[in-house]
Amino acid sequence: MSAEELATLTGMMSQGGPNLGAPPAQARAEFEGLLASVPVAPDLKFEAAQAGGVPALWVDAPGVRQDRVLLYIHGGGYVSGSAKGYRPLVGELGRATKARALAIDYRLAPEDPFPAAVDDIVASYKSLLDRGAPAKSVVLAGDSAGGGLVVTGMMAVRDSGLPLPAAGLSISPWLDLECSGASMNTKAKSDLALNRDSLLHAGRSYRGGIADEGRGGQLSRSRAGPCANATNFPAFPAWTNRSRDGSSRHAQTYL
Repeated sequence: MSAEELATLTGMMSQGGPNLGAPPAQARAEFEGLLASVPVAPDLKFEAAQAGGVPALWVDAPGVRQDRVLLYIHGGGYVSGSAKGYRPLVGELGRATKARALAIDYRLAPEDPFPAAVDDIVASYKSLLDRGAPAKSVVLAGDSAGGGLVVTGMMAVRDSGLPLPAAGLSISPWLDLECSGASMNTKAKSDLALNRDSLLHAGRSYRGGIADEGRGGQLSRSRAGPCANATNFPAFPAWTNRSRDGSSRHAQTYL
């Protein structure tokens, strides 16, 4: 992305991001419109696929290794986002890590609340193992809600008895569905793309009426959730914005 393109995207974000509290069709259209402003590198190659019954998209940059796979879980507040919209980011992450990248279109709330997305992640990951990919050659990565799903997806992988992937990368993960951390307010001026009310609405949609932590902590409510039972996990690097406090509580589990 050129400096001019980055400035354009930053300017759009400064006006506010997609309204995750809007009806699903509107929220998704707004988010896809924002994603479409990011250019796709012309040397990337794409191939539609099914990963354990989950629609997916292979994204290959030139020179990537066939024995490395980046399983990418897009953001979008659990209610929006797509593999197609995330092609630029997924492609560049694959290029940087020299890995084939597989972006999945997991089921979205409110039509398919928890645990649908988590189950899709497990199915996609298992499909890679069934294809012969060693667990140590796979990394799960995601941003925002997708970063949260990296954590909960790996909990579900572990609890299912499957071998854990080599690592998980959570980029500004949304782990606190109640938005209870102080950074929701202290970072408000520097993170204009999101607001607490729309996040709370999206969180309720994802929870689907479940009031507890869900399947042994896979459904984060506030200070517990994924942080409560994250033993035997590989590393989770994370960069954060308004979700900083939730991410910090998660990181303390590993330190």
